[in-house]
Amino acid sequence: MENEIEIQHPLKKPNVPADFLAELDRIDPLVCSRERLVDLYRQAPDAEIRAFLVGILDVRSMVALITEKEF
Repeated sequence: MENEIEIQHPLKKPNVPADFLAELDRIDPLVCSRERLVDLYRQAPDAEIRAFLVGILDVRSMVALITEKEF
């Protein structure tokens, strides 16, 4: 049996400010504009959350490229 590594989602960490989480819920990074997603990135409280948002940016950029729709 392999040792399992427990990975905690960056947004589930106890030190994430409630106002940032509320803004994230209000904006929804999966559908907001690129500009708004970049704003969220700049407001992110730490590097892990910035990396999470970069992942969303990358996925949305690839989907836009494949679907030929602007993001």
